[in-house]
Order: sequence, then C-alpha cells, then structure tokens
Amino acid sequence: MSLSDLQDFFNTSSLKAIESCVKQGNCVAFVGSGLSSSVYGTGWNELVEKLCRECAVPSAPPISSILDKAERARQLTGRAGQAKRSNADAYYKVLKECYGYPSHNSRRGYQFIAELPFCGCITINYDDLLAQQFRPPKRLYVIPEISATELRTGSLFHIHGIVRSDGTEIDRDNIVLSDDEFDLHYNPDRTLRPFLHSAFTFKDILFLGCSIDEAPIQTLLEVSYKCQQDIQRCREVRRMPMRFILLPEEFKKIEESNQEPRLSRDTHQEQIQDACYSKYKVQVVRYPLLRGPDKYTAIDELLRRWSGTDSLLEISSCMP
Repeated sequence: MSLSDLQDFFNTSSLKAIESCVKQGNCVAFVGSGLSSSVYGTGWNELVEKLCRECAVPSAPPISSILDKAERARQLTGRAGQAKRSNADAYYKVLKECYGYPSHNSRRGYQFIAELPFCGCITINYDDLLAQQFRPPKRLYVIPEISATELRTGSLFHIHGIVRSDGTEIDRDNIVLSDDEFDLHYNPDRTLRPFLHSAFTFKDILFLGCSIDEAPIQTLLEVSYKCQQDIQRCREVRRMPMRFILLPEEFKKIEESNQEPRLSRDTHQEQIQDACYSKYKVQVVRYPLLRGPDKYTAIDELLRRWSGTDSLLEISSCMP
C-alpha cells in the first residue's frame, strides 16, 4: 500500500473534524516522545533502565508491559526516583548523554506542527527537536514559566523540562521525570497543574506520539471534563472543546500449523484501549502502520497534508 492509496483514510470524518479544529485556531497539540524515538532512540523504559544502571540502583524485575498504564508509569517514575536519590549527578549526566547533543536527523512531523495554526503546543519531551522548529513570534516556555494565557500565540511549552542539544547545563529544578519531581510540579500550588487544567477545559486537544500514561495528567483530564459539564449546565455553549488521540492500528501474530506466522488486526486490544481513553473523553483515531523509521510515519504524512507542504517520499505499508 502506498501513501497515495491512503486518501480514503485521510478523508475520514474523524480526521476532517480534527483538521477543522486545528485550522480554527483553538486546538493545542500535545506531543509525546514517540515522534523523537527514531532520532534519539530512547523510550521511557530504556531511559529509566539506563538511569538505574548508571546510578547503581539494584536491578529489579522488568516492568511488565501488561500492567495498567497508570501503574506502569508509577513504577517507572518510582525507579527514576530511586536513581536520582542514589546519585543525582549521574542522574542528570545520563539525561544529558541521551538528549544533550546535536542530531543530524530531525522529524518532518515537527516541522509541520510548528507551521500549522495550533494555538499552542505542549510537549512532555526532554529533547529540543521540536523547539528547533519554532520561530519568532512564537516563543518557547519551559516549566515553571508557563501560563495558559499564552495558549493563543502558537508557542511551545516544555512542561517536563528541557535538555538542550547545544550542551547547555540542565536546569535541575525544571526536570519532571522521577516520582518526587512529579509530586512537586503537579502540586496545585505550582504552575503546571492550573496550566494543564485550563488547556484541557477550554481548548481542543490533539495528542500525538503519546499514550497519556501519567496519573496526574489522567486526573486533570477527568477534572477538566467535569468543569466542561458545569459550564454547559450554566450557559448555552455552541460546542465544547474536543479531545483526540492518534494511535496506530494494533496487530497480533497468528500461529498456524505448517505455515508462516501472519499478522492480524487486533480489534479486541483496540477496543480495550479505546475504552480506557473514553474515561477521559478522548476520542481514539487509528492510523495504518507504514514502512518508515518507526510507527509514527503516518502522522508525519497526515500533518504534511494539513500543512500543504510538498509530498514526502513514497512509503509503503508495513502490513501484509
């Protein structure tokens, strides 16, 4: 399957609804680390494993991928906290080694995010790949210097801190990775919680390259939806803000006697995932897996189409 054959998918009603939200200028892009994975190659699991190894934290059984998402995230932040408390200098050195150097590669999708008329962009990434694509008058804000009033300028907000690729020393007070850092920065008295509460209540949200695993973010999604309901009850509202997440289609391996294993669409797993996101009033939109550096290639192409940029190279489907 070539990208030119995916026109029907790109024209689905769900994607048209998202595109409309983006181009109306009231949509916030919430960007996770998935889109950076093909450049830096360090996912959450790999980062925490390296932190524990370099900080001499005793080994523990691998964190199961079948755990509840919030529980898995809790264990990862807990292990990161153990690493930090064991050796804080090594902890920040690992972060700098993972993200604090220039990369010869980039992500086309980041270019399109910066070009599209999002009213703002929120990222939980530590790398600055996305920040490199933003130009004045759009600005870069890093926790704690974030304010929801700026979610109309198209600016970028690094809400979990930033590790700059130019070798600048890490601001240790602004990194949100370990359990104690989450507890500190998601405290109601800090800037992050009210910032996200306002964004989730009053803006359309498009989640890209993430899976909303963190319990504080899940809680804020639930609380802000209740606020939306209160607003609807108090006054007539033409349309309440919507929430979408782009996720890849799920597949499972089918073993058959005397035949090569084959992949089959796992709609059951998709339904389980969709039900989890529905608790936070987030609509799941599935995209096909395409051959490319990772499972987010289709997002690059979708963003390109919305931005009106010249076509990417032909990429074929990775599904049989």
